[in-house]
Amino acid sequence: MKDKSHLPMYGIGPLYVWSIIMMTVAGIVLSRKEIVHIGNLARLKTPFMVAGWLLIVWGVILWVAAVVGAHIDTHILQNQLVTTGIYGYVRNPIYSAAMFACTGALLIANDVWLLILPFLFWGYMTVLLKSTEEKWLKERYGRAYSEYKMKVNRCIPWFKKSILREMIVLPDVEDMSERELLMELVREKRKREQLDRAKLLVNLLIVAAVVVLACIYVPRVVHFFRELRAALDQVNQAIDTVKQTVDNIKNTGVDTLTELGDKLSSFTEGWNWFGR
Repeated sequence: MKDKSHLPMYGIGPLYVWSIIMMTVAGIVLSRKEIVHIGNLARLKTPFMVAGWLLIVWGVILWVAAVVGAHIDTHILQNQLVTTGIYGYVRNPIYSAAMFACTGALLIANDVWLLILPFLFWGYMTVLLKSTEEKWLKERYGRAYSEYKMKVNRCIPWFKKSILREMIVLPDVEDMSERELLMELVREKRKREQLDRAKLLVNLLIVAAVVVLACIYVPRVVHFFRELRAALDQVNQAIDTVKQTVDNIKNTGVDTLTELGDKLSSFTEGWNWFGR
């Protein structure tokens, strides 16, 4: 990176965001035209629809929190490393916002082969950031960025530090030889890597549990409301039938009474004539 008073305002943002948007649009078009089409998941249409819109909304929230809430543009111009607000949970919230929104659109499209693209988005972001912005930030902010990088995820929002990681502290190095210190640092690094893997596993289990519960209960809830609507329609039809029947009975009763009145009048007139 050329020597500047501050980092590039937009970084690799336009390249990454527009790339995944074009991949998303192209994938959906190819699916709709059945040029590249494996099949829809009919039973998961509603869960995918709900999850897709939730991801889109989540992406919008991340973008607003980064641009409006954290005022990232102001901090870039002032050459400041932002580690608070939404940046305390994810290092690249704007890129993550685009990734979540595009993933949501792909879930709504509901085609099996489109589910490959979110993994491509994640891998593309990882490679792109490691080779560009993360190097720039390391050169400019040094140890501050290295510590921030160890505490906060690249693209998946998560808590800044786990309780277990807070419990791990470096030992007192005053009475330790250089070799012992090096071995202790290696053990520390291994512990942190184990914690990172455990955290990733927990995240995956949580996501899997949410998806499974959505697949199980969302269709049932939708089916319940459909049955309830059908039952209400039947009740309304029964009420209309009863009303129509009552009206028919009323009309028939009035006609019958009128006919009886006419016959009675005729009989009275005949009786009077006979009495004369």
